[in-house]
Amino acid sequence: MMGIGILAGGFLTHQIIKHRPNLIGVVPVVSALLLPLAMMTFLFSANAIISLRALALAGFLIPAYTAPCFTMLHSVVPPSARAFLTTILLSVASLVGLGCGPLVVGFLSDLFTPWAGPTSLRYALILPGLLPFLTAFFFYLSARSLVEDAQRMPTL
Repeated sequence: MMGIGILAGGFLTHQIIKHRPNLIGVVPVVSALLLPLAMMTFLFSANAIISLRALALAGFLIPAYTAPCFTMLHSVVPPSARAFLTTILLSVASLVGLGCGPLVVGFLSDLFTPWAGPTSLRYALILPGLLPFLTAFFFYLSARSLVEDAQRMPTL
């Protein structure tokens, strides 16, 4: 699902910005707002089929803002710095998401074990499941002025 999510996010963003460049942030904002709903359905559904479908939806939504993110970054960065800043973006995302994410979830799961027992991992996953709301907010803020910022970009 992740590959389909990346392709769909890029395709939808491309279709939207062809006609309305100022709406470049729509796909990342919408996917980031829907992701917590999919995650909470996955975590708390008693029905295994519904839970797995919600997980598949989350697997689609998580990477859906990858292509728009790179488009937004490359719109406001000079061509000579794009490779470097893309590397920085991917490095920070990997260090925070893959490096700190499991550590924080494990810590929270251990912290919640006295009162949640064997379901402590479920409750520990709520925090990363809600972080996309913050992601949507930052995508919204950055997309508001992106067209103007891109127009101020010197052409080389």
